[in-house]
Amino acid sequence: MPVEIGGQLVRPDDLVVADGDGAIIVPEELIDDVLTYANQESESDKRARALLFDRLGIPRNVSTESAFDVEPHPYALTADALDKRLKRA
Repeated sequence: MPVEIGGQLVRPDDLVVADGDGAIIVPEELIDDVLTYANQESESDKRARALLFDRLGIPRNVSTESAFDVEPHPYALTADALDKRLKRA
């Protein structure tokens, strides 16, 4: 049965994600979209980290390895954009 916790409705089959900083409730009908976006963000971060490691001469490690086969985030960092950022620093 649905319950309310801290003013948030939680229904059976909703996704609850929690850590030491707090919790979020993802309604069942949004789970697929949220997971797709989260995977894109994770993969985009790994690609950007790999580019940065390459530019800094650091060997790539497990933190740069892809875990999912997903479409890249539409605004994923490119090598050219990274180079521009590094030249500004």
